[in-house]
Amino acid sequence: MSISDRELVELRQIAQGIAGNPFSAPQTAARHLVLSQGQHLNGLIASLAYRTNDATVDGVVDAFNDGMLARGYPMRGTIFGASTDDIGWITDLCGPRQLNSAAKRRAGHGIDEEMLDRALSVAGEEFARQEPHYGVPAASVEDLGAAWEAANIPTGQGRRYHLIFTLMAGGKLVYGPITRSSSGSALVHLIVPRSTWVPNESSLEARFNGDSKAAVTEFLQRYLYGHGPATIRDFAWWTKLPLGVIRTSAGEATAALEDYGVDHDGETLYGRPGLREERSQRASELSTGRLLAPFDELVLGYPNRLRMLTSDQHKQLVPGNNGVFKNGMLRAGRLIGTWRASSGANGNRATFTPFTGELSARAEREFLRAHANYPS
Repeated sequence: MSISDRELVELRQIAQGIAGNPFSAPQTAARHLVLSQGQHLNGLIASLAYRTNDATVDGVVDAFNDGMLARGYPMRGTIFGASTDDIGWITDLCGPRQLNSAAKRRAGHGIDEEMLDRALSVAGEEFARQEPHYGVPAASVEDLGAAWEAANIPTGQGRRYHLIFTLMAGGKLVYGPITRSSSGSALVHLIVPRSTWVPNESSLEARFNGDSKAAVTEFLQRYLYGHGPATIRDFAWWTKLPLGVIRTSAGEATAALEDYGVDHDGETLYGRPGLREERSQRASELSTGRLLAPFDELVLGYPNRLRMLTSDQHKQLVPGNNGVFKNGMLRAGRLIGTWRASSGANGNRATFTPFTGELSARAEREFLRAHANYPS
């Protein structure tokens, strides 16, 4: 049995905790999603905030600074936010694959093992020079880059990014505490040694006794529970783990989940039980306009975004298909436009850009209320 686009998106909205704000704390929301897209720091903070009962930016920043959250490169060469209970074992599971995939790019930049060892050593020296933040040695991206340059480790032409990515995917560093720029206008995510921020018991070895199959089983089950209805192939796309490896864990991972029919390719959609009943109870809430942060998992957590907008509209959401996603406007299971915030003499205001036509008076009121409640 197939499922309509609207129903699928609304069930995912409930599963991801966007409808109802069911989570008591940002770290609880992060554990539920397992990983959340983290390319846009402010977007990550907002997306975790509006999944909690206390939807504030400061609440999420405090969770980072309390050591509950981290950001890094746990899988597929992309930056994600996660609970510190999870980012370690997922990086241990998926990091080697990331590093193998990026080997040619590192070689093209002249980054070899000797340079990486030197870069890590220099980073340690820079951490020691900096004032501790929330009890741990930490440094900004800019400080690390300057320290590497001073040590004759070149950082131009993308090398700084590749050094940081490789050391994070290799389990050496993570983004930990958050501070503010000297002007106070921007959040700055500081880098720390993983060993000072991520509990030792969250490693693959400690959590699963090094059993990667057990880790994949939990990973798959939690993705389907927190993102579903979704398919096994969706998870393979999301993680870039081999489909054959995933299928060996599928039976155990889906045993306690509900079958929600099939997608357009005939693949079974799995999700946590009871989503349809919750959808009926939340019908009014789900039809009301809501503002999403850029890179929200509701949009980026699945390979087929055309369940929530058309291909032409997708071009407006991601202009030039350059990987930079605008903020989305969600209503009744569809993305109907993009929005942006701006500050002025009269305070913070929102500009709405619907994909087609104009917003109805009712929809505009809904989105204005959503903006007033957007995490700040």
